[in-house]
Amino acid sequence: MQTDILCSVEIARLRMADQLVEWAEVVDILEEGIFTVDPEYNILSVNKHFAELVGMSKAELMGRKCYGIVHGTKHPPPSCALAKALKTREPASVEVKESKLGGATYLSKASPVLDEKGGVKYAVISMSDISPQKRLKEPLNTFRKFAETSSLGHGFADIKGNIVYANPSLQRMLGALKMEDLLGKNVIEFYPQDVQPKLSGEILPDVKKNGKWFGELPLKSATGEITPTIQNISLITDDAGKALYFGNAITDISTRKKTEEALEESKQKYRALVESSSSCICHIDLNGKIIFMNSGGVRLNELSSPDELIGAECTRGVKEECRGQMEQAVETAKKGGTTHLEYESLSAKGSTMWWESTVGPITDGKGRITGIVRVSRNITERRNIEERLRETTTFLDNIVHSAPEAIMSVDLNDLITSFSPGAEALFRCSAEDMIGQSVYVLYPEELEEQRKVWKERILSGETVRVDTVQLRPDGSVFDVSLSMAPLRDGKEDIIGIVGISHDITKEVKAEKALKKAYLDLKKMDQMKDEFLQNVTHEFRTPITAMLTTNRLLKDSVTDENLRKILELNERSAWRLNRLVGGILDYSTVENGAVKMNLERLDLAAISSEVVSTLQASADDKNIDVKIEMPKTPMFVLGDKDFIHMILNNLLNNAIKFNKKGGTISVFGRLVDGFMEVTIADTGVGIPKKEVGMVFDRFYQVDGTMTRRFSGTGIGLALTKKLVELQGGRIWLESKEGRGSRFTFVLPITED
Repeated sequence: MQTDILCSVEIARLRMADQLVEWAEVVDILEEGIFTVDPEYNILSVNKHFAELVGMSKAELMGRKCYGIVHGTKHPPPSCALAKALKTREPASVEVKESKLGGATYLSKASPVLDEKGGVKYAVISMSDISPQKRLKEPLNTFRKFAETSSLGHGFADIKGNIVYANPSLQRMLGALKMEDLLGKNVIEFYPQDVQPKLSGEILPDVKKNGKWFGELPLKSATGEITPTIQNISLITDDAGKALYFGNAITDISTRKKTEEALEESKQKYRALVESSSSCICHIDLNGKIIFMNSGGVRLNELSSPDELIGAECTRGVKEECRGQMEQAVETAKKGGTTHLEYESLSAKGSTMWWESTVGPITDGKGRITGIVRVSRNITERRNIEERLRETTTFLDNIVHSAPEAIMSVDLNDLITSFSPGAEALFRCSAEDMIGQSVYVLYPEELEEQRKVWKERILSGETVRVDTVQLRPDGSVFDVSLSMAPLRDGKEDIIGIVGISHDITKEVKAEKALKKAYLDLKKMDQMKDEFLQNVTHEFRTPITAMLTTNRLLKDSVTDENLRKILELNERSAWRLNRLVGGILDYSTVENGAVKMNLERLDLAAISSEVVSTLQASADDKNIDVKIEMPKTPMFVLGDKDFIHMILNNLLNNAIKFNKKGGTISVFGRLVDGFMEVTIADTGVGIPKKEVGMVFDRFYQVDGTMTRRFSGTGIGLALTKKLVELQGGRIWLESKEGRGSRFTFVLPITED
């Protein structure tokens, strides 16, 4: 195999350069005879081993006909490997046995090297001595018949460790590989990497020296699976004692290993279970002496070590009045019986404890009783809980009997099973008269269907709370707040229903009065809105007349003082007009009378447009207005006039409440399917406590700074309404003295 690989590599190299002499020197180290010939069988180069094989020097062999040297013939035998290779232009191999070669059998392999046109350029021939394999063939065939049916893995490798045979069992161990896949592979490949140094450095040298080795070694299959095995490796020699092969008989012990591991795992598992158990587990001999106690028992008995009880009587610490039943349980276990008991004992530190124990026999594989096991669970807490439960039950009974609410329980057949004193007072009847009656006598007939729904919900585990009416035996009906829940037993099974009725007659009357007052207020609010709307409409006409008259007078007056008075009058009229307009707009939106003209709008473009219209107002206060919008247009579905109004209100406020030389920043961005626009100023800001109220109608932020600016308290309320009408929302972030940030979002549209 080594020769084939080298020939293949060297052939590839020789196709690039015809340096055959250099090639011959390289292959001098090989044990095989190697030589090259031209298509006329003339020797071109030989290695050292081939020259020694034919008994000639390299110089003597150059240019000679190879068939004369190897076969002793005047013409090339047609059956020789070289003749076949030159004829077919394919590699060929045959066995050769010639007297000129000492009578030994050689495997001759010939590989032609072709030129660019497909003709033979030269050929490489290797000759390997296979006489030992031939002599071993017959006994190997005999052994193969035995090995083919053996459940053991049998294999042979040459003295270099290359596999020459593997029986079916070994093939399965190595990953179901076929024989041809294994031949020539080194055995080292089929051992885990951490084992390989030991095998090559210790075991195989030891076999060569002593003739055999026996022990456990893991095998590695072609798929990487590791199999634990016992291997019996021996050295096979010829009659002269020359080492020929390694033989190996391999036993798969994976099943045994798994059994051993399972057994050990089982032991460890049960040992861990015993040690990790929260119960006290004791092994008692047939004389009643403790011979083992787990760590749980040490902890529960407040011991520092199990040695404190090892060898002690199993009744040690058990209170005198309970010892008899423990002794009886031990005697029963000796006879093969099992006893369950509860008893009281003292711990090593004197603590009183209650135990729930099971005492039973331990038997061997033949069923003979060899000892006693006692598994005890500390139930001190349970006993304490039971005592507290009795106290709690008494306490709850006292609560039920003293509670003013009506508390009653019914079974699954709707029959009353308990009726508290509070129930007696509320329903004006005695518990004696009501227990055993149907609970439905306490409800009007019109609630029959509703009661069925309540019961179905409660029996599904739900707690039902309703305000309803109930009926007294005297026929009077009263309002109650009723809570009903499932009544469960110790196993959490529903066994009935418990209900608590609270008289809410006064509350119901008060609620009705409150509802009436609310409706009256709502009606008054509606009347107010209608009044405001009518008044604002009525104001518009005289205001328009005032503005028109004032403008005519101003155009005709030449007196400067009178002109200033008229200008002041005009500004006041416009302020009043804006106030009336704002109230009218808000009233229209509030009453739902607004009509939107929805269209696809570029919000960034509209923002820039509004900023431009208000730039002059900003310049009057030397305010720097910066705008930053996405370069790609972002379209929203909205009303253009409304969006103008939103931006106008927010920017006007930013200018109005800003300081001279301040800054206003308008920037937009796309956030999760919404176009977000923020207007930030460096103005007076808003106190934290008032931030949440700025969007309320008619609300104005109080303070020295804000009172300097006029306003109606309508603008931001109207802005919020307009944003929400278009499917958006608006919010404010502000710090007093540092400015405000108003942000609103509107959904974008693709169409």
